Amino acid sequence: MTSKERLLQEADALRDLARHTRRVIELASSDNQKKSLRRHADDFDKQAGLLESDAANARTMPQVRARLS
Repeated sequence: MTSKERLLQEADALRDLARHTRRVIELASSDNQKKSLRRHADDFDKQAGLLESDAANARTMPQVRARLS
């Protein structure tokens, strides 16, 4: 797996966390909890965006396999 693929997988996982966190907001009982969860979801999305940007700028390098003699 290339570093570009790895970055995109991590970004996807963070987007999933953001979505799940936003669903949990509906279950939160206090406004403070909702605000905190919303901040976390926004942070996950921001980090995912940074990883996606890094992936867009990453060069895809072919993986070199060791030859068995």
